[in-house]
Amino acid sequence: FDRDGSSAENPTAGAGWDPKLSVRWFAPFFSGGGYCSEAISYISELTKVIPVQIVQHGDSPNQHFLKGLPSELLSALMKASTTKLPPESTVDI
Repeated sequence: FDRDGSSAENPTAGAGWDPKLSVRWFAPFFSGGGYCSEAISYISELTKVIPVQIVQHGDSPNQHFLKGLPSELLSALMKASTTKLPPESTVDI
């Protein structure tokens, strides 16, 4: 896929692309550490193209880590954690 969502099979998929799937991602988003950072990086980009819900999973939230996050990022994570998605079109990761 190209950056705009188009591909060799569907070159018109870029602008105005309307995805039919959404993603619910399970990861230690509020815990800090390597996998947390990686998961935040992925969903930060993914939320630009499809609906995403995040679920804290795998470790306890770390209040010290959360207090150190930029307010915009913390806000985006909290919003993604309360997003409701249609079960019939949601992929769990």
